[in-house]
Order: sequence, then structure tokens, then C-alpha cells
Amino acid sequence: MGIFIQSVSYFIVAFIVGFVLNARLTGILFAAVIPAMTMVIIIGTTVLNRYSKDSAECTTSAAAVAEGAIRSVQVVQAFDAFEPLTSTHKSHLERALEVGVLKAVTGAILLASVFFIA
Repeated sequence: MGIFIQSVSYFIVAFIVGFVLNARLTGILFAAVIPAMTMVIIIGTTVLNRYSKDSAECTTSAAAVAEGAIRSVQVVQAFDAFEPLTSTHKSHLERALEVGVLKAVTGAILLASVFFIA
């Protein structure tokens, strides 16, 4: 949500400055930039929200595995289930890391696109 607010405010301020400096040129650019900026912001925030949701789900799954293992530590020891639970927990965290990196890259691309268009 923060990147969305930053993108919208940057967009508005760029046009205010443009109209103050050269109203005719800004008016011409206004017709081309608004659809491009809208598209970038909508697509970028949609992808960011999806990655945020995926990351939260992976982290929640990893926490559930760890919590279940801690709650029933006697059963885990009795059935020697430490290794399978550890590998499951690790795989959830690795997936969360991958999604987090994708989220960061997407946010950087969104911000760069906003600066490029505006």
C-alpha cells in the first residue's frame, strides 16, 4: 500500500510542476502519460499484492509446522520425525524467501517504471 500511495503522489506532483513550468507541453503529455501510469500502477500493485499474499502463506505454513512440532515434541521424538518436519519447515521458508525476492524485484521495477513514465 505504501508503494501505491508513493506512486500516486509522485504522479500528481509531477503534473503540478509540469503545469507550472509549461502548461501546453504538459497538457499534451497528460493525454499519453495518464493511461500508461494507470496501467503500470494497477498491474504493479496487483502483482505486489499477490507476492505478499504468497509470502505470508508460506511463512504461515512454516510457522504451523514449527508450532506443531514444538507442541508435540514427545511424539516427534518417539517417531523420529525430526528430519521430515525440518525439511518441510525449510522448504516453506525457502519458498517464502523466493517469493520475497520476487516481491522486492517487482517493487523496484514498479518504482522505476513510475519514475520513467513521469
